[in-house]
Amino acid sequence: ALSLHGEVLSFTRLYSRAAAELGGLADPIPDRGARLLLLALALEETAPLLRQYGERGRRGDWLPQLLDAVEELESSLTEPDALMAAAEEATGSIRDKLYDLALVQQAYRAALDRRLGDSRDRIRRLADMAENCSAGAGGLWADGFTDFTAAELEVLDALLRRGTDLTVTLPLPDWAGEDEEAFRLPENTFRRLTRLASLRGAPCRILSCAGEEDPAPALRRLAEG
Repeated sequence: ALSLHGEVLSFTRLYSRAAAELGGLADPIPDRGARLLLLALALEETAPLLRQYGERGRRGDWLPQLLDAVEELESSLTEPDALMAAAEEATGSIRDKLYDLALVQQAYRAALDRRLGDSRDRIRRLADMAENCSAGAGGLWADGFTDFTAAELEVLDALLRRGTDLTVTLPLPDWAGEDEEAFRLPENTFRRLTRLASLRGAPCRILSCAGEEDPAPALRRLAEG
């Protein structure tokens, strides 16, 4: 039944579906090469103010690492103001690095806005669309994840607000509560998701694929392949 009526979508493909329905599919979203160029422009604009990254920013081999750092800040919804506040509390080289990152992130956003009109990536745009699009109206399964970025959690939150039947599979130990380091990340994800469901008033049912009983045949089939 799943092969006949279901569809496999990543978060970015779900964005494409929502944008095709609600508008915005033609909006330009830069590829990595274009983002590197925009970041280089942001570094050039902020170079006189930077404490540590001014000279390093001229090295082409270091630019991709900085882009990864900035995009990680964006996906975690960390604002430049929060970085600047953290810099004020820090000391030594960490203080200077946080200060520089805040300036670079702010300048990078401005460069995106000037040239594209919207500095948000696909996932952050999807978070604003998800509540109003019809994609996944019949229910959504999120499989293969051990955690979600803050932006992805915003998407799931929007889906819960619209009443989506959302199922998330996580690799967890028995519910007896083993404290194994290997499961620490999915366990934290589980807690975040259950808090989110509670916040939205969504009933949360926990099913396990392990054990003698089989409370969820669909989950077992999914786990087997």
